[in-house]
Amino acid sequence: MQQSNDKVVLFEQTPIPKAVAQLAVPTVLSSLVMVLYNLADTFWVGMLNDPIQNAAVTLAAPVLLAFNAVNNLFGVGSSSMMSRALGRKDFDTVSRSSAFGFYCSVICGAIFSLLCTVFQQPLLVLLGASVAGGLPMLDPAWTIPFYTPSSPAFYATLGAGAVLMLFFNSPGRNPFVNFGLGLWDTYNNLTGILSDVLSYIRLFAIGLSGGILATVFNALADGFVPEGANIVVRLLVMVPILLVGHGINLFMSTISSFVHPMRLTFVEFYKNAGFEMSMRSFEPLRKMDDSENQ
Repeated sequence: MQQSNDKVVLFEQTPIPKAVAQLAVPTVLSSLVMVLYNLADTFWVGMLNDPIQNAAVTLAAPVLLAFNAVNNLFGVGSSSMMSRALGRKDFDTVSRSSAFGFYCSVICGAIFSLLCTVFQQPLLVLLGASVAGGLPMLDPAWTIPFYTPSSPAFYATLGAGAVLMLFFNSPGRNPFVNFGLGLWDTYNNLTGILSDVLSYIRLFAIGLSGGILATVFNALADGFVPEGANIVVRLLVMVPILLVGHGINLFMSTISSFVHPMRLTFVEFYKNAGFEMSMRSFEPLRKMDDSENQ
């Protein structure tokens, strides 16, 4: 009971900077765990000296993202429902929303895993495993003979998708009006994707700068040590420099890992996803009437 009261106080009465700091620490730590996991995964797979195994790690990445997307579908919706229910003191809805999101994530995750296992061969073909870098990733019997990146069927599929996207993107409008709007939306999407990619790549540059700063502080600490100094002198000289330098670097990296993703999410992602901050209910699956298609 005391723990529940503490959580209510954190969300309702705690000053915003303090609450953000308490919630940001576990978020940053979880992100660091994922980074370390990916580094360790790539490191140990790379020790096999097998390009096929390294390519397999890359091919597994979109499957992992799709798996996370399925779980986030329920996690984000449930958390939104829970936050609104907490605001109106409806703890029963909070409990039911939490249980619904958890069990749906588990069940859908199991179904997704089963489907990936059953349809493993077509999935690998879809991901391009058979033509990835010219490597013999798959048995030739798994591939579709007439459907390769250079076949007419492949380009016909792309053409059909382009026609549907440009002429029928809004069923309630004139197809020729949709064509012009579709071209404009395609231009905006392509430039937006390029801008978002560059924005998120900058996060890698920020992480790289933290590593470079750590190397600089290490070199400074070692450079200030007199030649031939014993271990006591070395510690007295190096420890203060390392503590101050790495402390500043860790503080800046922690703030950057929280501030920059938040800015990109609210400024870049929400804008391109069409998310609008308004007082209307978020009902992505509701049926639209004819007036909203005009």
